[in-house]
Amino acid sequence: MAPRPRTLEIIRTALGALEEFGIAKPPVDSLACLKQRAEVEFFPLTEVDGSTSYSKRTGKFFSVLSSKVNGGRLRWTAAHELGHIYLHLPPGSRRPKTRYEEDREADRFARNFLMPEEWVRREVSILSPHGELLIARDLGRLKEIFQVSWPALLRRLDELGIQDWYVSDDQLGIEPPDVLVKLG
Repeated sequence: MAPRPRTLEIIRTALGALEEFGIAKPPVDSLACLKQRAEVEFFPLTEVDGSTSYSKRTGKFFSVLSSKVNGGRLRWTAAHELGHIYLHLPPGSRRPKTRYEEDREADRFARNFLMPEEWVRREVSILSPHGELLIARDLGRLKEIFQVSWPALLRRLDELGIQDWYVSDDQLGIEPPDVLVKLG
């Protein structure tokens, strides 16, 4: 099944952003990229990991990120907020009907910004040249290469059809192999 036009647009936008920032290989320092596009402040947020707004008066973006997140989660949050900047906040940009749809689009941007399909497939082919099932050590190496959280990595592998994993929400803080349950 071919991706929908909006999905392709989001993927192209994420890849274009990587090119704009001059990034050609992992890991992507999404926080540094966000700081190039927005004023960034950290606060001890509890309800969300981040939020971004645009000031019509100043023509600038402002992002607030939670000081309670770090590592792969911070990298994801910064990429997600960058997605809002590229997809939803510029004047005249196309916005989905609901906040939920906006967040899903920003998530898609983040996945393609942090782990473009070509990069993931290249790294997987190095780790598993004959297409065998990735083992925990391989997954750990991918996590190290892309510097993302376990859930982000596993969901991306699943999305690309590389390896199917189920990660329940109550297991998101657990390290593999305990968190991994192979489907099928």
